Amino acid sequence: EAGRPPHVAMLVTPGMGHLIPLAELAKRLAARHGATATLITFASTASATQRAFLASLPPAITSLSLPPVDLSDLPPSAAIETLMSEECARAVPALTAILSGLKNTTRLVARCLFFPTNLHVLTLILHLPELDASVPGEFRDLAEPVRLPGCVPIPGPDILSPLQDKSDPCYRWMVHHGRRYRDAEAILVNSFDAVEPDVARALRAPEPGRPPVYAIGPLIKTDAADVDTDAPREACLEWLDRQPPRSVIFVSFGSGGSLPAEQMRELALGLELSGQRFLWVVRSPSDEGAVNANYYDAESKRDPLP
Repeated sequence: EAGRPPHVAMLVTPGMGHLIPLAELAKRLAARHGATATLITFASTASATQRAFLASLPPAITSLSLPPVDLSDLPPSAAIETLMSEECARAVPALTAILSGLKNTTRLVARCLFFPTNLHVLTLILHLPELDASVPGEFRDLAEPVRLPGCVPIPGPDILSPLQDKSDPCYRWMVHHGRRYRDAEAILVNSFDAVEPDVARALRAPEPGRPPVYAIGPLIKTDAADVDTDAPREACLEWLDRQPPRSVIFVSFGSGGSLPAEQMRELALGLELSGQRFLWVVRSPSDEGAVNANYYDAESKRDPLP
């Protein structure tokens, strides 16, 4: 046992925006600590793009896919967070079997939670059970903003949309996750102090009942093999290089985020009227503005890029 390298099993919630940073973390653990890793993915989001990405990883990182689970009993209107949570819960027996097999053949280490977004959102989720008990109505009806340690005040209507309807199963799932996050041995976040200094400082302070939080980002895909040194640089990068430091807003809604055309026009107008330099990663508009289809509809299996 002592002679085996440490092994990390990583459960990847759906979305390339979750898979890529976890894979980058696995690469760092392999390069710096000699660890091996298994990325465990969900069958619902398998695609040619995901398979190609997993096949490109170094030998120290392998992957396994959980078998499909039946979600047909959920309503078509179910939120993406509900779908993902239900899929995770229903896949527990299969996941348990995979982990048992890995335990017999590898030296599994740690029991950490990887949070792929940022420290502000993590703070909100960690405080959600407390807010659930103390806020009697809906967040959107609050007269005063929500104030959390180290965070900018959040007006009630600007709270995450999955938290805006307490009667929705999605909300109950989010409260559940907020409680269970505290069961982890540590929480690793794809962020860094320079971009969120105040909340990073607040989370570094020990808190009874909360695991330590480590900002380990940014974890981005940076393989040198993926870069064609002879190819001309993208025009947007040339433009970015000419801008003053700390003068550009980066706008991106992730691999699953899409907006209807009307909201995209409003966002574009707001950015233009702000007078602020910005770099915007634009996806094709969604008529419904929901991300559910991007993950769980057959259309999501069609890869738009060659």
